[in-house]
Amino acid sequence: MINNLLFWIILVCFNIYSQSYGQLKNDLKNIFETSKEYFNYPLNFSSDDYKKLGIISSSIATSSFFDDAIKKFSQNNFDSSNTLLTKFDSYYHIEFVSATILGMFFYGNLSNNSDAKKLSNNLIASSLLTGITTFGFKSIFGRSRPYIADNQYEFNWFEFEDKFLSFPSGHTSLAFSFSTIMAEQNHTFLWKAIWFSAAALVGVSRIYNNKHWFSDVLAGAAIGYLTAKFVMNRNNNDSSYNLNLPTNKIVILIRL
Repeated sequence: MINNLLFWIILVCFNIYSQSYGQLKNDLKNIFETSKEYFNYPLNFSSDDYKKLGIISSSIATSSFFDDAIKKFSQNNFDSSNTLLTKFDSYYHIEFVSATILGMFFYGNLSNNSDAKKLSNNLIASSLLTGITTFGFKSIFGRSRPYIADNQYEFNWFEFEDKFLSFPSGHTSLAFSFSTIMAEQNHTFLWKAIWFSAAALVGVSRIYNNKHWFSDVLAGAAIGYLTAKFVMNRNNNDSSYNLNLPTNKIVILIRL
């Protein structure tokens, strides 16, 4: 049975590849061009971009004052039987994201559905760029995770050990990157609320499991959200590549 399943998977993949080789090349080229513009964009920041970046950075820095208190509160109320909070960060992570993207990619190519193709391309580009950006910051800051740190301000610059890769939260950045794009597929409040609530719950789960500080989660959310918005703006032929950040919503998020 497994051999037959593998055979059909290989056959389907080969069929998609043979029929869509030209399209696949265009998709890869688009992802490469998006990545190049993404990493070059800070060189072309406008004054408005710098203001918004300053608001985000100062908000994250300010939130670090509450890191230790939030850590103590979550650990004092930790309940291992609460599977929603202890397991949600593993439910909504790279396995779920990868499976969904692959499913969307195969569906788009098999059915020749242009919307599904565009969605899968946006998800691939955003997830990839979010991952690279997040890991870059993690490696530079080398922040100690809360389960080994005496306080929230222990930094070990340019470290690559997992225990020193706390800032920012990779689980949260990936969740917000994915949720931001998925939320744009339907403009009803309930649809958007479901996706952003799921992403926020990932961040809560990371704090609850003592893997991240509160400010790690906020930074991850910002990276995932902004990266997804950049990818969507770029691929929707929006000529104004800006941070596109409603600062009033960031203030509300910080307060929550």
